[in-house]
Amino acid sequence: MEVITDPEVDAVWICSPSQYHADQIKACAANGKHVFCEKPIATDLAETVEAINACNEAGVKLMIGLQRRFDPNFLRVKTAIQNKEVGNTIIVSAIARYIFACDCVVKF
Repeated sequence: MEVITDPEVDAVWICSPSQYHADQIKACAANGKHVFCEKPIATDLAETVEAINACNEAGVKLMIGLQRRFDPNFLRVKTAIQNKEVGNTIIVSAIARYIFACDCVVKF
């Protein structure tokens, strides 16, 4: 993990197996590196809290990658809810499993 001690590196992208995320996040924070980590932060709650606290204490940013965060279909649903296009929304549950690539767009 020599990249986290390199003074030329400002941030690290963690995309390793999930069981290593928390330790790698804490190591990055200890070396003053901002972190973008694929989900999850850790495999249990205690490690998750430790990793978040390590970043907060070190003053570094931690962002978790969620592959659907910028998906146009999910953004369209969010916009529809915010604009009250679908009435009084209590809860939204969505499952998105794409068997093949498509340019599908949710329309209301």
